[in-house]
Amino acid sequence: MAVAQRLFDQEQYAEVVNLLGPLVDEKTPASDLMYIVANARAFVMADVKDKNRAQELAKESLALYQRLTADTAFLKKRGAQLIYHAIGFCDGNGMKDEAEAFLKAGLAAFPSQAPLQLRAGRLCFQREEYEEGIGHLEKSLTINPGQKELADEVATYRQKPLFSDFRPSKPSDVLRRPLIHVRVDSGSPFPIALDSIAMKLDGKPVEHALGGNEVFYLPEGELDFGEHTVEIFARDHVGNFNSTRFMFPVDGSPPDAEVLEVRRGVRPIVTLKVFDKHSAVDLDTLSVAVRNATQNPNFHSMTFVLKGEYKQNDDALKINRGDLVKNPAKIVIRLKQGIPPGPYLLHVRAADVLGNSGEKKIPLTVPR
Repeated sequence: MAVAQRLFDQEQYAEVVNLLGPLVDEKTPASDLMYIVANARAFVMADVKDKNRAQELAKESLALYQRLTADTAFLKKRGAQLIYHAIGFCDGNGMKDEAEAFLKAGLAAFPSQAPLQLRAGRLCFQREEYEEGIGHLEKSLTINPGQKELADEVATYRQKPLFSDFRPSKPSDVLRRPLIHVRVDSGSPFPIALDSIAMKLDGKPVEHALGGNEVFYLPEGELDFGEHTVEIFARDHVGNFNSTRFMFPVDGSPPDAEVLEVRRGVRPIVTLKVFDKHSAVDLDTLSVAVRNATQNPNFHSMTFVLKGEYKQNDDALKINRGDLVKNPAKIVIRLKQGIPPGPYLLHVRAADVLGNSGEKKIPLTVPR
């Protein structure tokens, strides 16, 4: 054994094969001598010009590596380096299936070897077995977290599905029976598993329709007035899962109104806001009048000084009528004629963009 190791260390590979190769036959158990002979044959093979001799050496070396790795006790003794030598030999000689067999044996014996896990991941990707492949890449990262490029790569593989273009989202879309829509896109390089997409409306599963990555659902009947919740679920082909929810209203209530300020004078100026909880105010329907709360039942008409822009939120329908003011929630009015100080009722009539109309009576005190 000492002679074999010395010759090998001196790179006298041919001498190792010629002198010590005959000592290794089919009945020889796995040993350090067999390991040295297998490696020496692999080195000699690279310099052999005779094709038949090279093929013979390759066959002999492969057989020795197979016997060495099949011996569990010897494999454990020599460690993962034996597997790397065997795989490297196969790679150099185009033996893909044999290299895979050594890789499988190496993973079973040395699962904490990051390079083996990385190679297994790459092999799975070649076969388009992406979910299993990502698992191996993640194991390699767990073992050796310092692989920055690999970490960046795996991070892209683990991006969750994305949801966008929720509808109904604008007041003009909010009907009693709205067409519900959401778009689902993959956040990773792998496509969405369309059969994984599921939708719930107000907590109950519904049967949606698909158009590519567009998800649609039309309720069977009219929805109740108020807020409704849509939940959407999806995963991609490597198991990345995500879900989200969005809410939309079914508006059945008229606009509301609130007095913000009353400025004294013979013809008081009143600042108020008119708003709709779910949609937006239709300014063309807005009218305001004042009636004495205790004596004269007659109405006093009012003049609009400024009209504003009304909106529920950034996604709501915007209505631009009249002169815009800095605060779009305010509207300023002035009485056409003077009235004495005292208690009054402000009558605000308006409809929203969906046609829900009503009147709000607001106590109003004209100061002295």
